[in-house]
Amino acid sequence: MSSSFPENQEVGQAWRWIYGGVALFVVGLAAIFMRVAQKIESSGISGSDPASLEIGHVFSDFEYETLSQKKESFYGFSNKVIIVNFWASWCGPCLEEVPSLMTLAESNAQQIQLIAISADEARKDLDVFLKAFPHFTSQNRSLTWDGGRKLRQLFRVSRFPETFIFDRNHSLRKHIIGAVDWHSTEVLTYIKSLY
Repeated sequence: MSSSFPENQEVGQAWRWIYGGVALFVVGLAAIFMRVAQKIESSGISGSDPASLEIGHVFSDFEYETLSQKKESFYGFSNKVIIVNFWASWCGPCLEEVPSLMTLAESNAQQIQLIAISADEARKDLDVFLKAFPHFTSQNRSLTWDGGRKLRQLFRVSRFPETFIFDRNHSLRKHIIGAVDWHSTEVLTYIKSLY
């Protein structure tokens, strides 16, 4: 006499289907993770190693093109404190900090290099903004448009404004999210301590 009842056979078959479905799901999930890892590895973004964004670590060199189509390099600015500022013309807090950031750059032209990276989706939006701030670019201020988002990926920027301050040896000293009064006594004292 068989001890298997028809109900038990149906339950056993249902569990086989469940186990098979779970196994298929796990294999599919593993394939997705492997694909994402390959994309990250082959992205070709230099300087994207995790240590490069840690306070105190030297950041890798990177190149960008200014709005005047001049090629510049992060390491091209030696013996200067470098402020890398990500912003957008539609960002209220970004617009709030622009005047004090310009004042800081102007009053410390020999010691500071500002790299302002626009995250505007369309270049025309940036051009409209520049009509309101015609002195945005000068000798110690580089302005670039990150239409392809490569610089945002390199710095892992997620909010605006987002600013990175580097010392004269290209070591990251401060990472700031949000607007800053760049002409405050506290900020000026800090920046001068990096000269």
